[in-house]
Amino acid sequence: MTALDPPAAARRRVGAALDVLRPIRLPPERRRRHALAERRRLLPLARLVLLCGALFAPIFASGDVLLAGWEAALAHLPTRFGLSAAFLAIWAATHLPGMERRWPRLWLAGPVICNLGYAWIIARLPDGTEEGLAGLLFAMAAHVVVAPSFGYAMAGFALISAAGVAGLALGGAPQGLVIYAAYSAATFTAFFALVAWPIEQGRRRTRLLADEAAAAHARADALVAAMLPAPVARRLAAGEPAPAEDAPAATVLFIDMVGFSGLSRGMDPRRVVRVLEAAFGELDLAVERAGLAKIKTLGDAYMAAGGLPGVAAAGPAEAAALARRAVAGAGAFGARHGLEVSVHAGI
Repeated sequence: MTALDPPAAARRRVGAALDVLRPIRLPPERRRRHALAERRRLLPLARLVLLCGALFAPIFASGDVLLAGWEAALAHLPTRFGLSAAFLAIWAATHLPGMERRWPRLWLAGPVICNLGYAWIIARLPDGTEEGLAGLLFAMAAHVVVAPSFGYAMAGFALISAAGVAGLALGGAPQGLVIYAAYSAATFTAFFALVAWPIEQGRRRTRLLADEAAAAHARADALVAAMLPAPVARRLAAGEPAPAEDAPAATVLFIDMVGFSGLSRGMDPRRVVRVLEAAFGELDLAVERAGLAKIKTLGDAYMAAGGLPGVAAAGPAEAAALARRAVAGAGAFGARHGLEVSVHAGI
């Protein structure tokens, strides 16, 4: 099959399109973290949209003048500025403590108030259908962009549509206009639902990739920290060079498990790993308490150092004390793991 095969290319394009719609399932804990992260990320955008809604209300008053003249425009001016005040009140409420989690519920009120108010106004204006559809589109477009989840988006679409139809009916609009508005609302709801679904899956896919990248970064940091002294590891993590430094009074400690290489040949590999992890884990704690710094491990050998400026201040006395404890504790460690273990240590 070649790259120029039209049916194959068409299948790939269809597959790519369907992949965008494929649901991305998150485990419960990750789903909660994703929801909280999305709410925090989208809160500034929600505040911006609310401010835009507050500005659009008086701007649309000029449309009243064009559609119905100054008298009708002045008659509806209190309603216009009432809408602006409602948007500003919701914007101010999003700054209250704890709104990072709860603002989506409050956000649902914004587009609903917008559409209810505009629908009531256009029901009383001649030829106001165009302005009403503009208000409906603004409310739905703002909601699909800011809604933190597909569920919130669909709930908002339903409330926005119901508010628009109710506003027309309460404003005394002709029955034909109410039916047309209901049809338009249903059409827009279906359209924006098709937009909201891939947006939500894209956000989830981005969250998965971000979590995987963070986990990989954490594993890399842990690996570097296990191989290098902490100050050197921090420099490398920050992107700084780690040049060689003089240590005129350095003390180097070697600890080796005697005969472990031959003993491990008859052991299950997983048990070998568990024994070495336990041994090196205990040595890590002992080295840290002694004021030394772990340098590296090689097979069943362990290397630590002291007298390193800014890294490990301990010197030969602490290293010798640690070496004696390691030799004396080898038998007890071996007994805990069902092995005969002895240790050589040198400075």
